Amino acid sequence: MAPHAGKLFAYGAGDGWRCRVSWSVVLGGSSRVGAACAARLAADGHSVAIHYLRHRAEAEAAASAVEAAGQEAMLVRHRLDQEGDATTLSESLKAGLGAIEVLVVASAAGVMRPASQLTEHHLNWSMRASAIPLAAATRILAPRSAIAISSTGASRAVPSYTAIGMAKAAMEAAVRYLAVELAPATRVNAIEVGLMLSGGAARLPDYAELARDAQARTPAGRLVGPEDVAELCSYLAGERSAMLTGAVIPLDGGYRLLW
Repeated sequence: MAPHAGKLFAYGAGDGWRCRVSWSVVLGGSSRVGAACAARLAADGHSVAIHYLRHRAEAEAAASAVEAAGQEAMLVRHRLDQEGDATTLSESLKAGLGAIEVLVVASAAGVMRPASQLTEHHLNWSMRASAIPLAAATRILAPRSAIAISSTGASRAVPSYTAIGMAKAAMEAAVRYLAVELAPATRVNAIEVGLMLSGGAARLPDYAELARDAQARTPAGRLVGPEDVAELCSYLAGERSAMLTGAVIPLDGGYRLLW
């Protein structure tokens, strides 16, 4: 059965979906980072609901990886770029799944343009894809651990990254406020990911040159990969990080140390 906006379906479960006591949710689960986090959570024993919008094949691949780890996977297709979308999605997930253990917000959208070329629509679109879903979903789902996937552009000026960088900066601010207001039941943290070899950043002007320079200057000797993000996500999702909340953790191989 094909997923439709606002409805939940278990991947490979025929005409219905099976609910367990607790699930983890990955918003933006069709992205490379989102899919890697979903697979890592499954390896840790989590059933995972994978949110996506356009990239169904990638979402199905992410669901297959979850099932390969012996866990249940669910696909949920839903928009996030209109007012009320994040709330509707979160309420549907809560009604369908019950208790949520872990929430990962890896959703992002935006145009790669200088600030002088941005419209209000571009800015609203980016905010609704990143910052607003984190705030709405964390408040409604009340997971044990909420993890926001941010980027270096939240704290550094990256050319043509204004809209997404603003949204990620707002997401990081939301992490701090949510961590205080929802404690102690919910821990909220962010992973600020450095430049990656592929993904959305590859649309940046002069990306190839930026990537070569970053890799040459990174103390770790390479750029960040989705699996690196997934490993840190696993740590933040578990009890080993019980005393970590409200943190924005840089994951860039030390590149920022040389800026």
